[in-house]
Amino acid sequence: MDISAFTARLLQSLNTPAPGPWTVPCLHIHAGPQDLSRLAEIRKGMPPARFLFYIHPGSEIDSEKLFDSLGKSERCLIAAAGEIAFPNKLGLLLGVLKCEGQSVSFSSDGSSHEAAMSRILPMVRDGLSQAKYESRSRLIRLRCFLHNLPSIINNYGSRLAQLPQGTAAVVCGAGPSLSSHLELLKKNEGCFIIIAVGRALPILGEAGINPDLVVEIDPACGNRYPSSWEKGRGILLSPASIIPDFASSFGKVLWFAEENSPLGTIMAQLGLELQQLAISRSVINSALDAALKMGASKIALIGSDLALSKSLASHASDGSAANPDLDGDEASLVEVEGNDGEKLISNTLFCGMKAALEDYLEQVSGHSQIFNCTKTGAKIKNIKYLEFEKFCEDLQEVSSKLKLVSDSAAKPQGIGEKLARLNSDFAAYAKALESSLQCAEKLRDEISGENPVDDEIHAAREHLQSCLKEEQKRGQTRLIPLLAGPIIAQADELLAYTPNLLSAVPENQGKQVSALIVRQKLIAGLCPDFSKDLAVACSENVSSAAYPLLFEGFRRHALSFVAHKNPEFSKFLASIDGNSFLRNFDFTYKWQSLPIVRKIMKDGSRFRLSSNLEMEMQAIRENSIFAKDTKYDPETCAVIFLAPGNWVNAVEFAKVFPQGEFMIIEPWPELFAAIMSRCLFLHHFPESTLVLGVDERLKQWKKLFHAQRREWQRAGKRVLMQTNPRTWQLPEIKALLGSLPE
Repeated sequence: MDISAFTARLLQSLNTPAPGPWTVPCLHIHAGPQDLSRLAEIRKGMPPARFLFYIHPGSEIDSEKLFDSLGKSERCLIAAAGEIAFPNKLGLLLGVLKCEGQSVSFSSDGSSHEAAMSRILPMVRDGLSQAKYESRSRLIRLRCFLHNLPSIINNYGSRLAQLPQGTAAVVCGAGPSLSSHLELLKKNEGCFIIIAVGRALPILGEAGINPDLVVEIDPACGNRYPSSWEKGRGILLSPASIIPDFASSFGKVLWFAEENSPLGTIMAQLGLELQQLAISRSVINSALDAALKMGASKIALIGSDLALSKSLASHASDGSAANPDLDGDEASLVEVEGNDGEKLISNTLFCGMKAALEDYLEQVSGHSQIFNCTKTGAKIKNIKYLEFEKFCEDLQEVSSKLKLVSDSAAKPQGIGEKLARLNSDFAAYAKALESSLQCAEKLRDEISGENPVDDEIHAAREHLQSCLKEEQKRGQTRLIPLLAGPIIAQADELLAYTPNLLSAVPENQGKQVSALIVRQKLIAGLCPDFSKDLAVACSENVSSAAYPLLFEGFRRHALSFVAHKNPEFSKFLASIDGNSFLRNFDFTYKWQSLPIVRKIMKDGSRFRLSSNLEMEMQAIRENSIFAKDTKYDPETCAVIFLAPGNWVNAVEFAKVFPQGEFMIIEPWPELFAAIMSRCLFLHHFPESTLVLGVDERLKQWKKLFHAQRREWQRAGKRVLMQTNPRTWQLPEIKALLGSLPE
């Protein structure tokens, strides 16, 4: 089956109504033998609405035979791992489906093809990871870019300088072994330039080591500098999508382009041409690429462990906070070979980073002498291991006047006018969007009125069509498609894969316009955030007036959702200071996904409220056990989530059972208020969900709790309470559980 036939079959599946009950579409990818009975067994064991992509070791002809023998199965696609078009088919599938629920499995049949088949799984998992990354980071990256534009313009023309011949470089990762290299690094500090990844900065800073360059690529990196850091010092090398307050802490920022990104297209249209630097799954690749582009003759990688320490720490620590434990992440652990031949414990995330680094090293082989000097790290292909002490032998001293930055290119002309037009164009688009939303609401009201009048309905429909044409016209003006496109894509994905967003749409002639209203509200709700961002982009100075990790649109949606059943709590949440959570919690951001949250205990230790790398998968496993043990049935049961932590268990449960009935009891309103401004997640729950806040200032929560539970009991529902395996360990939650009204 060639790529065109594969595409046609995929589109046919999408245009066919999902079989069975209304279920969120999910994708399962299975690598297995070229065996019809195994394929049929996998397909039979899956929900009818789930898509199956079956990968086998045969040929394209074998794929056709398998598909024909399987019989009509609209949601089954088959490909051979060895065919030339396989990567394109995988990319097409992930790009078109964009499913939230994704899983991968592998059948072991003992054949000679098994090793080859198992090797494609990293490609599959990497594809899934990249698809999820694109979906969950696109808005944050775009907003950070807009905030960084003043700095990009101010620093325009600054490039990495060429190093004198014979200059060595040390690239510092933030792996657990970094601490063991600090003494030698400081002793030889004047014999090479030091290029550090952002996460290594606190460790180096506490040791009194000042890197020459800091490289960071994570938009949500947070404040990764030591307490002794003086704002305005150092040189940062970063893509345009980095978090602005991190970039603003450096004296100089060298911005580089992101290949194959809408941001690159916007910059090209604005006349901004930035230097190119490799961006991959690990910032180590970018730091190494910087050393090569500067012409370093000899490069050492230290702290690039790509494995866990013996105590299972993932990164070096500056002593300010302990490394997170592995609660819930055990399934991600794998064995890898170490530099000394011993087996080390790593995880799937580091294995993906290791593969990306090895691919990069293969591409640049022969350009320079690159050594893996990471003590106790994983063995990395395409690079030799050398003890760091030996690397430091016979190095020439680097001049203290060494120039790391060259300023050559002239600043682009007319960029201020271009940005002003972009700001004006977006304002016109947002206004047209708001007009079409109002017209759609008027048409809905005319249709659903007690005595609908055909002429008025016709006039309202004509007006709506006119407004939609104007909105479409405004949305195609100059750079607006590049700015509005990610916003629209986010809204459409939410609608496609979240049944509860449309569950309240009436089954009548107004259904289409009601669905349009839901979509327009999602898009219009995000526009004010981007309008503020554009105002920052048009200013001459970097501003923190509109923090790009906080979404006012997400916050308004959450407040409206909570108010539907609990107006008191919604009003209370609206009054909470957005940073009040910092007194009791710290966050690790995961784009627009639910963050990893740690509660700060009285002794200063951190108690994690979810697992880490496998947060969502662990929640799914725990939910499955709960559903099985309690014989949960959404038709006959209701579920209470007490102290949901970062909400991951509750959200994953609602994704699987969007028709369920739920109550959430939140003992930390300030935490909930912080999360709801950073993530959009309440849309996974039905409108009937009751969200309760526990606080002495909230007088209604016990009454609402009692009323909801009685309502369920009168309806014959079994009321279940899910035990949260983490938050329920805390004494305050145990006390709350004991105080719940009977």
